[in-house]
Amino acid sequence: APSPAPTTPPKAAPAPPGEWQVWLAGKFKPYEEAAVQKALETGLFTQGKAKVKVTVRNAQYWIHDLGGGKYQQALVSDSTKTRDVRRVARAGVLK
Repeated sequence: APSPAPTTPPKAAPAPPGEWQVWLAGKFKPYEEAAVQKALETGLFTQGKAKVKVTVRNAQYWIHDLGGGKYQQALVSDSTKTRDVRRVARAGVLK
């Protein structure tokens, strides 16, 4: 049987991926698409890009890093359509 994972990761290990959430209907909800989660985590968080383009439910969006841990989703075809986005560390995420 595999040994249980250590409770504290070694210092060389990267932080566990965060969960990206968008403000919908009065509360933050996680993006459903795994590809979107991965694109945001890799582009915005790991690589530190200023913006990343993603497709959510057949619509294209720019997710902008506004600085200070703030993010915003904007529709590519209409940049006035925006929503707040946040990244939540997975360790201890309350569902």
